[in-house]
Amino acid sequence: MENPTHILDPLAETDRRLCLLAGAREALEVVQAVRDYLAAWPAERVARMQRVDAGWAPFDENQHPAALFRPKDVLRSYHAVHLQCLDLRAAGMALPPEILELERYFYFASLKLSEFEPQLPADSRALLPSPLSHRQSGASALDGSRHAA
Repeated sequence: MENPTHILDPLAETDRRLCLLAGAREALEVVQAVRDYLAAWPAERVARMQRVDAGWAPFDENQHPAALFRPKDVLRSYHAVHLQCLDLRAAGMALPPEILELERYFYFASLKLSEFEPQLPADSRALLPSPLSHRQSGASALDGSRHAA
């Protein structure tokens, strides 16, 4: 009788990490959840993404996560990822699953940070997305498809 082999499902792991993000009770817990999420990315996934990212994703040339210490760092990363995804979509490129996942995760992290808006410095609050801003820009955080505004 064969023993079933446990294969890690990246989508299930992402869903688990989204649940951890949702449970954050303060802005710095969101930052920590994002750092943990990025640290869990295997080098081969980062490498696949970096074939397309041209240096805008939150990983360095050694495939290590970027330093994120403040909510503003997370929000800046969200904007960098989101704007590049919009550009890639506008160029007609199909986005790899790694990039779509990254965009989705950072979008939800940004929305979670918006729950703590009164605690954030003004320069960070200016970077918060509205719940509809992602869809209004023509992108879906959940599936990466285009939607009419």
